[in-house]
Amino acid sequence: MIISRLIIFLSVLAFTSSVYGSQIKSIPVLPGKWHSKVTSSHNMLKEPIVKEDTPCVDKTEFNPEDMLPKQDNCTISNVKQKSDYLEYDMTCAGDGQTPTVNAHVVLKHQKKSYEMNMVGSATVEGKEYKSTVDVVGNYVGPCEN
Repeated sequence: MIISRLIIFLSVLAFTSSVYGSQIKSIPVLPGKWHSKVTSSHNMLKEPIVKEDTPCVDKTEFNPEDMLPKQDNCTISNVKQKSDYLEYDMTCAGDGQTPTVNAHVVLKHQKKSYEMNMVGSATVEGKEYKSTVDVVGNYVGPCEN
């Protein structure tokens, strides 16, 4: 049960990249259809989990802070941001239901593509749990009406 909660939590971190305290600026987004491929793996899975989607995006910016429910137990540090690059470390303290999670996030983005890598770790029932999530996205074109 704890492992399944941790997997869900790390997956949410990968997509949302919580950034408390407004330390990170919004990232511009080109509205339209975007294809994304998410590859998740961890040391307790035999094979990576791969998911693909091509949603229609109508926003003009992505604010990572808006994506994750506010959690008082998460902090970020070591923020590095340039016009096409974002990197930071995050720690979310355990609460009895989930263990303390440490993550390192790197996002590289261009006008029509992006790559994100998140490496997370936690200790679950005395065992070290390590997870990697890679997301690759490419602009497909305008949305169909």
